[in-house]
Amino acid sequence: PLFRSCEMGESELEEEAERLSRSVVEEGQVHTEIEQFLKQHQEDLTAQVEYWMNKHEKDVQMKQDELDALKSARDNDMVRLKELTDKYNEYEEVVVDDRIQKEKERRRAEQEALQARAATRVQAWWRGIMVRHQLGPYSKKKKKGKKSGKKGKKGKK
Repeated sequence: PLFRSCEMGESELEEEAERLSRSVVEEGQVHTEIEQFLKQHQEDLTAQVEYWMNKHEKDVQMKQDELDALKSARDNDMVRLKELTDKYNEYEEVVVDDRIQKEKERRRAEQEALQARAATRVQAWWRGIMVRHQLGPYSKKKKKGKKSGKKGKKGKK
C-alpha cells in the first residue's frame, strides 16, 4: 500500500512536474510574445511621437512664417497709412488756406460793393444838392445871342 501510494504520488508529481514544465514553456512563449508586442508598440509610439513632434515643428514654423508675413504687411500698411495721412494733412491745409482766401475775397468783394453803393448814394446826394441849388453844370446860364420868335429849324419850308 505504501509503495502504491508512493507510486501514485510519484506519478502524480511527475504529471504535475510535466504540467508545470509545459506551463513554464507556455508562459515563456507568452512572455516572449508580450515582450515583442510591447517592443513593437513602443516603437510605434516612438514613431508617432516623432511624427507629431515634426508636424508640430512644421506647423509652428508655418504659423511663424504667416505671422511674419502679416507683420510685414501690417508694417507696409502702416507706412502707407502714414504717407496717406501726411498727404491728406497737406491737402487739408491747402483746402483750409483756399477757404480762408475765398472768405477774404468774398469779404473784400462785399466791402467793395458796400463802398460802391455808398459812393453812389453820396454822388446822388451831391448831384441833388447841385441841382437844387443850381450849382455847377446845373446852373441857369443866360443864353448869348438873339432871341428869335420862330420856333423850329431854319431852311425848311
